[in-house]
Order: sequence, then C-alpha cells, then structure tokens
Amino acid sequence: GHSTISGTALLAFTDASTRLPKTITEPYWAILDSYFATLWSTDGSSSPAGVPLQSAALQAVARSGRSRHLPTIQKLATTPTTEPSLRLSAIAALGLYQVDESYAVLTALSAREDRFAFAARSALMHYKKFAVRHSK
Repeated sequence: GHSTISGTALLAFTDASTRLPKTITEPYWAILDSYFATLWSTDGSSSPAGVPLQSAALQAVARSGRSRHLPTIQKLATTPTTEPSLRLSAIAALGLYQVDESYAVLTALSAREDRFAFAARSALMHYKKFAVRHSK
C-alpha cells in the first residue's frame, strides 16, 4: 500500500515489538501514544500529518492492541466527514481489535448501503477469523 518512510518505519517497529520484551518497547510506545493523540482529528481540525502516516499509525496501534486509541478509531470509522481513505483504514483497524465495541461498530457499518459497508464486512470477517484462531 501507499505509505511514507515514517509510516513504514512505524510498522516495522510494530512488528519488531511483538518479538521484544515489553520493558524495551513500552517506553517507545508511551512516546508514540502521546504523539498519536495529536495525529488524528475527530473534530474537523487539520492533522499535523498526512493521510498515509495517519493510516500507518492506525494500523500500528490496532496490530499492537493499544486500546486507549479505540474510541478515536471508532469515531474516525463512523464519522462521515473523515477523509475517505483514512476512514477505510480506521474500519480495517477495528477488525484487529478483539472487543465487543469493535464488533458492534463493524456490524452497524456493514448493514449500511454505502461504500464503507464492504470495508466493514471485510473487517468483520477478519475479526471473526482472528477470534476463532485465538479461541482454540
């Protein structure tokens, strides 16, 4: 997909952090968490970063299960004025969170008749596949 160098580095860190002890990665995540809080605008104001980096950050926090960002991601996924490709990224990110709130939001979005319904159905399938794999 289309990303930025910083987005690529962020996703590489995310993947590496799954194999490293939390004592090493957590201080970096703490810094990133506070940066991410400024990255996504849910009130219509402009973001300090472009959409590719915002999307990479959504993927990173979802892959890592950083639950503090879930309310923001849900809002980005459900707000019609969210930039369309960012909204699609937020919907996909919800499929990675194994929590009831994600399931509820994705179910509601997938029942609609708009271009985001397909993305929501796809994320819902990912959610279900992930849940089955991890319940064994």
